[in-house]
Amino acid sequence: MNHRFTSSAALLAVTTALATGLSALPAGAASETRHTVDAVPAWATASADRGPVAAATTIDARVYLQSRAPAGLDAFVAAVSDPDNALYQQYLSPADYTARYGALPNAAKDVSSWLTASGLKVTSSNAHYVTFSGSADKVGAAFGTKIDSYAVDGKTVFAPSGTVSIPGSLTADVLTVMGLSSQLVMNQPLASSTDSSDAADSNPTQVDESGDAVTVPCTSYEGEKLATKYPKAYGKTQPYAVCGYEPKQLRGAYGVDKSGATGKGITMAVVDAYALPTMAKDLKQWAKNRGEPAFKKGQYKEYVPDGTAYNAGWAGEEALDIEAIHGMAPDANVVYVAGKTASDSDLLDALQMIVDKKLADAVNNSWGGGTDQQTPPSTIAAYEATFKAGAAEGIGFYFSSGDSGGLEGGQPVVQYPSIDPYVTSVGGSAIGIDKNNGYMWETGWETDYTSLSKDGKSWDPAPPGDFTSGAGGGTSRIFKQPSWQKGVVPSKFSEAFGRTPMRTVPDIGAVADPTTGFLEGYSGQVGGKWVYGENRIGGTSLSSPLIVGMQAVAEEAAGGKSFGFANKLIYKLAGSKSYHDVTDTPLGKDTHIAHVRTRAVGSETVISLATAGQSRDGGLWAIKGYDTTTGVGSPTADYFRSMASLR
Repeated sequence: MNHRFTSSAALLAVTTALATGLSALPAGAASETRHTVDAVPAWATASADRGPVAAATTIDARVYLQSRAPAGLDAFVAAVSDPDNALYQQYLSPADYTARYGALPNAAKDVSSWLTASGLKVTSSNAHYVTFSGSADKVGAAFGTKIDSYAVDGKTVFAPSGTVSIPGSLTADVLTVMGLSSQLVMNQPLASSTDSSDAADSNPTQVDESGDAVTVPCTSYEGEKLATKYPKAYGKTQPYAVCGYEPKQLRGAYGVDKSGATGKGITMAVVDAYALPTMAKDLKQWAKNRGEPAFKKGQYKEYVPDGTAYNAGWAGEEALDIEAIHGMAPDANVVYVAGKTASDSDLLDALQMIVDKKLADAVNNSWGGGTDQQTPPSTIAAYEATFKAGAAEGIGFYFSSGDSGGLEGGQPVVQYPSIDPYVTSVGGSAIGIDKNNGYMWETGWETDYTSLSKDGKSWDPAPPGDFTSGAGGGTSRIFKQPSWQKGVVPSKFSEAFGRTPMRTVPDIGAVADPTTGFLEGYSGQVGGKWVYGENRIGGTSLSSPLIVGMQAVAEEAAGGKSFGFANKLIYKLAGSKSYHDVTDTPLGKDTHIAHVRTRAVGSETVISLATAGQSRDGGLWAIKGYDTTTGVGSPTADYFRSMASLR
């Protein structure tokens, strides 16, 4: 083991131990100085503590390895991501990153030796972490703490009951310890749809979850058909909702087609949990139905760990992410990298694989878990190590801002990892696109619903009705405001919890509202058979891959060089004509945007009225300038030219 001591006191302790014949003691013995590791989650409070877990309880965890030059890495990431810095876009290769900022050569060996000497079983190790397993009592003893049981949010979970520490000799080797506490909230896909399946007029073969064909009214573009058979709202007959926008409509509305680029030569990745075995086949069918070019040979690749299962809840997310990116950037390469499960550890492995192999220029992540406070600091440290390594190599990480739209303590819920200052958070809107694929209006995704009354003569309750869904957004309680948000994010948002400005999300936005969503296609299992179907879907699960697809187009237009961690570039354009300034009332203060939605639920057709952007029941804002619904706004045709000019 390599011993690295940071103080004369530590040196004196070891010298004394050797002189008195204690050299045979394992690393971490009481005579050695300890180093504190921030690994106790905020929810592990004394009031929630229910006492020690059974001593024999097995704990499986990871010791993440520290960068050999953490301060230098932070400085390099800031410089290489800053369009005003001479080092901008001077990215490192994976090999160069490892040599300059990776863990010290003997770190994994040193950590493994200590864990083994502490009575724990080392199960694997790599350049990033060492995994181990052991009983709760031995794990607690090794890390200078105890593992207790806690009652949190109706769940029984475990976590350290006190400060976590490691031998001082491992200070330069260890970043954090992940797994000493439960994952309180499991990651979930953020695709959002209140439809079981909406049938597009142009696609009569569409099926619902039972495999039966459905035919319910919807329109090809905004305002095409008025719902004359249903009651008026806001003094007039409202239009049917669109069947689900298609790629050509969104490319037209956001000015992608005017860029003259299609993402050629750029590679974007998608990370989700699990894997849909029919995905490659489904992509061909979806492209054919949409009149879009199918992936060429070698343009789409999958990296799926052995033994990865199919999960119906994640299958639609996988399809949406890939199809949205391909729809916006039809010539870009797309790589799907699966997390074996939805756990943080498996999704981190997928993200790290992209970094280690430099598989892509950007990564779409349409999923999220708990809030920043619910996420243990050890988990955050592990994610940030991957995000920083990616930024150093020119890889950007994009996360959906969330579909909560709900309030917690009077403030909107913000999800992790989307709230992390080393990622780009993508918020959501509702959009109107005309018959010529032109941009009509855009408002914040915050939707109220009301249902058709039993007699069919009115809406009950009166419009707008009840808040149902909305984008994620808000202010962090733990991350301070990054430099690139200063002067752009109003203090009413950044100082929501005090005088210290904090990280606020989202950073940028695009369409998310399932009322004006996207027509996706993929196969599900019906009666033991795989059946392909299509449905309208939304959520910030849609807005994030749309932005990633647009980034591929912008990068090609900029000469093919990756934007990497692009937030400084995105905020540099804030307030310019590069963005649509999305507000709650794009058509005027007294003009409401509403749609009649018809959807199949079993054998019945359910009728409702959706009103967009008028309510703040969800605690979000869509105002002039930066807001917590779409950040700096959504891209315009000028975005692609401006991103290229600032490189």
